[in-house]
Amino acid sequence: MALFRGHHKASPSRYTSSPSGFAYDVFLSFRGEDTRKNFTDHLHTALLNARFRTFRDDPELKRGENIKEELEKAIRESRSSVIVFSKDYASSKWCLDELVIILERKRNFNHFVLPVFYHVDPSHLRNQTASVAKAFTEHQETQSSEKLNGWRAALREVADVAGMNLQEGHESKFIQNIVTEIQDKLGRVPLTDVQGVLQKKLLFINPYLDDAEGKQLNNPTVKAWLNELKESVYDAEDLLQEIKTEALRQKIEREYGSSTSKEQEHSSTPPSHAFDSALIYPKVDEVLERLDFIMEQRRDVWGMEASAGHRVSQTIPSTSLIEDSVYGRDEEKERFIKLLLSDDETGNKIGVIPIVGMGGIGKTTLAQFLYNDVRVKRHFGLQAWVCVSKEFDVLTISQHIYESLTSKDCQIKNLDTLQSMLQATLMGKRFFFVLDDIWNENNKQWECLRRPFQSGAHGSKIIVTTRDEDVARKMSRLEAHHLMPMSEQDSWSLFEKHAFKNADVGARSRLEEIGRQIVQKCNGLPLAIKSLGGLLCSKLSPEEWESILDSDIWELTQEESDDILPSLWLSYLDLPLHLKRCFSYCSIFPKNYRLQKSELLLLWNAQGFLQPQKKKMVEQVGEEYFNDLISRSFFQHSSSSEHFIMHDLIKDLAHFVSGEFSVRWENSESPNILRETRHFSYMEKHGDRFAKLEAIHEAKYLRTFLPVPQYAFYLETSLGDKFQKVLHEHYCCGSVEILWNCQPSWDD
Repeated sequence: MALFRGHHKASPSRYTSSPSGFAYDVFLSFRGEDTRKNFTDHLHTALLNARFRTFRDDPELKRGENIKEELEKAIRESRSSVIVFSKDYASSKWCLDELVIILERKRNFNHFVLPVFYHVDPSHLRNQTASVAKAFTEHQETQSSEKLNGWRAALREVADVAGMNLQEGHESKFIQNIVTEIQDKLGRVPLTDVQGVLQKKLLFINPYLDDAEGKQLNNPTVKAWLNELKESVYDAEDLLQEIKTEALRQKIEREYGSSTSKEQEHSSTPPSHAFDSALIYPKVDEVLERLDFIMEQRRDVWGMEASAGHRVSQTIPSTSLIEDSVYGRDEEKERFIKLLLSDDETGNKIGVIPIVGMGGIGKTTLAQFLYNDVRVKRHFGLQAWVCVSKEFDVLTISQHIYESLTSKDCQIKNLDTLQSMLQATLMGKRFFFVLDDIWNENNKQWECLRRPFQSGAHGSKIIVTTRDEDVARKMSRLEAHHLMPMSEQDSWSLFEKHAFKNADVGARSRLEEIGRQIVQKCNGLPLAIKSLGGLLCSKLSPEEWESILDSDIWELTQEESDDILPSLWLSYLDLPLHLKRCFSYCSIFPKNYRLQKSELLLLWNAQGFLQPQKKKMVEQVGEEYFNDLISRSFFQHSSSSEHFIMHDLIKDLAHFVSGEFSVRWENSESPNILRETRHFSYMEKHGDRFAKLEAIHEAKYLRTFLPVPQYAFYLETSLGDKFQKVLHEHYCCGSVEILWNCQPSWDD
């Protein structure tokens, strides 16, 4: 996954201000023998991680140089000083000399000084008692009274400067507090502003994510680039969640007060999910730099800029010509024939009959059959077929209708003129139109298109095919006719036609059993059956057929699955980005799993997928998202009115688009979990296989661990306690959502 990653040189943080004229942000003063290899070393590292240019004596000074002059120069060139007072600090004349110079800079040049009392009481410095008294007893033998008095005055002065005192508690938390204090004094961007920077960056990237989804189909380089971008976006979202949580905590503490900090200080163990203010700013810098670097590669990868919206690969428009043989749909055919030949049920002069179903279910094929039926041709004086597809352009559609009716090329560009000619052509005549593959939900455009149709005779009919029930409702008062999957026998007949056209009797007998299993996988979806049949007609060995049977359809190459990918991808690419995320998340559910809407909405909400809207509760937003996916045929009603299912090929699509970021474990083998994995579902039925879950340690940024309900009881015993321990030991991010066999609510 390192195809597009670069190595970025560390740079000063964009979130700390560093005025010119200073070589260092912080001068770190300490007695080396006391703290160099422990506390001070950790503090130095934390300051560097926070992008503060920090001077520390031992690595900075070169041998042979005048150390005192170099130290004085470093202090003058520093904006602040952190002085670590350890037990034997006063025994070092170098430290005391530094202290005098630092306090002089403080008095005369607004030099910020932060005393850090490391297991030392400030009163010992003020009163020169304990270890300080002992040190001065030794200094009296070698130093002048003037020097001693200067040191004593400096110690008394610094003891009264507001500092930070570590008597007990965790050094790691203490160091974080020191860095936070430096950030506050030297100037840093508030967390809320950093949050805004990340949110703006993600909004900028969203159109490119959307656009690359379609381009990855025929360009493996784009797919690799897209995975890199998705991983970095996930990292940015994780940081954003951390920052939002900390900003909220700080707000609550300011408004109501909190005992959280005190509790952490007196706890015997460090908090596992503590917000590290020293690291958050460099983390944000790193993520933003990585995002910028990946985005810079897009021209080389794509060869073009992202479009304002996603682009869909060119699809062949449908025509009214039907295949030489059509399998199944006999009942649907006769029902629609009766509708076409009878008066409109709503009493309208022009009847609009909507056919709704997922991509590849056979809507166009059924419409072709009806269009070419002899009874229909005799009944209607005029017929026209238009493949509308994504762009609902009234002028273009009107031109196509006019050309179908007159068999003449139409070059008329004026819509008023064209509609007047259409009106005259249709005047008093019974007509039948098919508007295939409608996506438009703009009712005004539909009303504009249909105006000239009103001149036609009573009993005229229009069939519209669409994947979206909302489109059907806006175009017709009639209840939409949902096309169901083909029967098993009709599915097999269709498969036979395409798969066995090159096979002799012997090959057919060897392959029929495998073929029937493949047909079952297609679940009555004609497009899938035709696609796989066309693929397998050139593969006549049982081994090749078994390899297809045992593979996900989305593992096939673009060339082998060219018929099915554009169909399902077209539905997916039409989704807005927020629905794409909701849909791809569903890849964690096993095939044939019956979804419960309330459960799914809670999971979406836990992931932050439900975008807040004015005057709408989050539950209402979730309902809208779910209903939108139903209307677009991504979900289907199961036999139970309370549950929904996803077609296997739709589920394969969800699995494809989620990639390595979602892992669904359904067998006894150890799950293939990667660093990139964010969502994990557990379908293992046997508790003794739990040890294989150790592979989950690889997923350092897991957001979801989901035992699917019917198996969840295996994790309610001691195994559940064991797994909880694994999570707490191996995850430093508190965003893992665990769904046990319970009934969560919106209040949880």
